[in-house]
Amino acid sequence: MRILMVAHTFLPETRGGMENHAFNLAQYLMSQGHQVAMFYRFRDRDLEEYQLFEDEWEGMRMFKFVRNYRNPMPTPFPFYDRQAEVVFEGVLDTYQPDLVHFHHLADLSTTLPAAAKRQDLPIMATIHDFWPLCFMSHLRTPDGIVCPGPDEGLRCVECLWKKQMEIYEPVNIRTRARELGAWESIRRAPRFAADWLYARMAAGNAHSTHANLRNEMVALTARNDHMRRVHTEFDVMISPSRFLIEKFAEWGVPESHFRHLCN
Repeated sequence: MRILMVAHTFLPETRGGMENHAFNLAQYLMSQGHQVAMFYRFRDRDLEEYQLFEDEWEGMRMFKFVRNYRNPMPTPFPFYDRQAEVVFEGVLDTYQPDLVHFHHLADLSTTLPAAAKRQDLPIMATIHDFWPLCFMSHLRTPDGIVCPGPDEGLRCVECLWKKQMEIYEPVNIRTRARELGAWESIRRAPRFAADWLYARMAAGNAHSTHANLRNEMVALTARNDHMRRVHTEFDVMISPSRFLIEKFAEWGVPESHFRHLCN
């Protein structure tokens, strides 16, 4: 079987839990006689945006494209990137997989599963975190509270507001100095000055700041419905924990879509 895996990052450029999991799975599948390729994006400011490179690494065929965000999306929650989708469609035509296994869609385009479906390919996903439900990935609020779920995107809007207020809140230097002590306060003086200046600039540009925040809040409510729809289209979804399955089922993805498979 020819299997195409899809992830937002991969080895050797980046190393993390998802990357290691996908690599180990690929090695096992190849040991069983399957062919495995990986499609992912990487950053290189010296290269042209969306440029595709084909290579081989550790027995895997590698399709990687450049995404530097020189032309950023209008919000930090990109659902659709037509150019990334075109690159992906080209890889499908070149590699002609029998199955597409998605590991992560962040910083790609959430329309890639539908693109594979249009070619009548079976699609599956392994869920590595809460990113489909939570734009911050971990279902924790900016102040560290465990979030029970997006509540149709309303709690996401609340988290975004808290997150932005942390960014724009002026620095209280006296309070921070008492907390840190004299020596540490002196060491951090340049950072204090930079934070204070940034807060002043943000306050002076409040109109555009609030306009962007409004757009992002609208995008977050749309994100919730869109992500749920995307993740009901997979033929099967693998979860490393039963708890993760329960949270996705509460969110609205049928439990029958899932298979529990421990890491």
